[in-house]
Amino acid sequence: VITVTFSVSGDTAGCVFNATVNWGDGVITNVSHIVDGQTMTHTYDASGTYTIHITGSGTPTSPDATCMYNPNTIITVQTHVQGVR
Repeated sequence: VITVTFSVSGDTAGCVFNATVNWGDGVITNVSHIVDGQTMTHTYDASGTYTIHITGSGTPTSPDATCMYNPNTIITVQTHVQGVR
């Protein structure tokens, strides 16, 4: 099981943040209206090495808002068979 925690910081008033998480095993999750500290978990069906791609955007909801977002995050994880380290 892996947990991804989203971090939203700065002046986020007037912004809506959305993301797509590609877990690297064929499962893709869309996340809408991300808030700081929001988490999501994913369980892999088989052991192996997976590359997780997280892409997204910040969309202004007011004309004075500037929404900053790191649009690409890539994480590689190695999963193991339960009980084996």
